[in-house]
Amino acid sequence: KSLFNNEQVERVKFTTEKGPVEIKAGQDAFAQRILGGLVEVEQNKEIKKFIVSGGFAIINPDKSMSISAAEAYPLDYIDLSATKQNLIEAERQLPENSDEDRVRIKIAMEMYQAIIDAFEK
Repeated sequence: KSLFNNEQVERVKFTTEKGPVEIKAGQDAFAQRILGGLVEVEQNKEIKKFIVSGGFAIINPDKSMSISAAEAYPLDYIDLSATKQNLIEAERQLPENSDEDRVRIKIAMEMYQAIIDAFEK
């Protein structure tokens, strides 16, 4: 599903492995991997916040931008208290699982923490 399609935006912010990135209208072409967490889109002086599972941001030579993510939810769609409970439960389950399951749990914990951090910004 497209959240924005052929719409003008002033700015997009997200986090990469190298740190936070802010893209403004007219940016030169590039591609970056986005880490799971908060993506902010400024459109008509309004900032819309989304939680993504990770993905890619591509600015094309024509200055258009595309962000591709397997999952993206508006921040107001997320239940913060449930996310905090999920993090507590994942931390509790971590020591009692196999190595393979611990990897999955750690990934989930990183996502829960990124969501919590997004609410605190």
